Amino acid sequence: MEADWIGTSIPSGVECAVSDHEVPGRGLDKWPLSKNGSSAELADCLGFVGDASRELDEFFMAEMDGLRRAAAYPSQTVPSVARLGKAPTAETWERIRRIVREIYATWHERVRPMLASRCGLVLLQPGGLTEEQRQGLERRFFDEVWPLLTLLAVDQTHPFPTLRCRSLNLAMLLHDICPSRRQEVLTIVEIPAVLGRLVELSQATDGQIGFILIEDLIAMHASKLFPGFRVSGCAPFRLTRDRNNVGETVADWLTVPRAGVRQRHVGKPVRLEIASGSPEAIETFLRRTLQLEPDDVYRIDGPLQLSDLSEFGNWTRQTPHRRAMTTIP
Repeated sequence: MEADWIGTSIPSGVECAVSDHEVPGRGLDKWPLSKNGSSAELADCLGFVGDASRELDEFFMAEMDGLRRAAAYPSQTVPSVARLGKAPTAETWERIRRIVREIYATWHERVRPMLASRCGLVLLQPGGLTEEQRQGLERRFFDEVWPLLTLLAVDQTHPFPTLRCRSLNLAMLLHDICPSRRQEVLTIVEIPAVLGRLVELSQATDGQIGFILIEDLIAMHASKLFPGFRVSGCAPFRLTRDRNNVGETVADWLTVPRAGVRQRHVGKPVRLEIASGSPEAIETFLRRTLQLEPDDVYRIDGPLQLSDLSEFGNWTRQTPHRRAMTTIP
């Protein structure tokens, strides 16, 4: 059976080796991006990283569980292999990771520099904020963000929460400051999508507009969320689940039982994405609790869920002087 494959023209300037099994996708090689970037505009690059990330999500939700089972039990007939026409090999897993690296190379090497140089839009880290910006962020956090957060403790009396597929979360490792208790608690915050991903700051140097990610804003104020505890580590992470047991057509959605609809968000975990600088203890706890293998964990050097950063397109179409949005002073 002929499958629709991700091609080799991933636009980071590095050619992907093609072996006996390629990673299925939906035509990501057709994006008009050259190796030197001369033919790529900012909108194309933003579109690429967003669409490529969504395509990978679809691949993991639709096929990864089947490919893993095919690799573990070669004698079984697995629907994913029947659809794709080939059984997975070691090159399959490496190619998936290579594509992830290339998508993020596009973000770091092309999209982020173009946002700064062409549009004056800068994504900042908390360490690069001024004291004035920090004060403005603190006011906004307590007024707009904190009331929407749900804090979920994970310990012997609180089971691990059911996390929605593809939701953005923040795991925090807490230590009781009372020496007599020495309690260690892992808390998970599911970041509400209604908040948006980008938090706008005041003007940076040379008239640029600064932003930070919503997860960084929450992590900056983590110690204020848990009086009596010391926050020893924060880790943004994202979980992808298998969805093969749920119908995809409109008719399926109208007839599938409610339990089946809920399965879209509580299916078997197939991928854990976690920020590259996250504490090892948090990654290990999440992986073991979710019953994932080390190969199912993807440490990401950059913002998780790049499709959210298409929000930058709202600013690229406006000059800083014409934007009618409220900024943090």
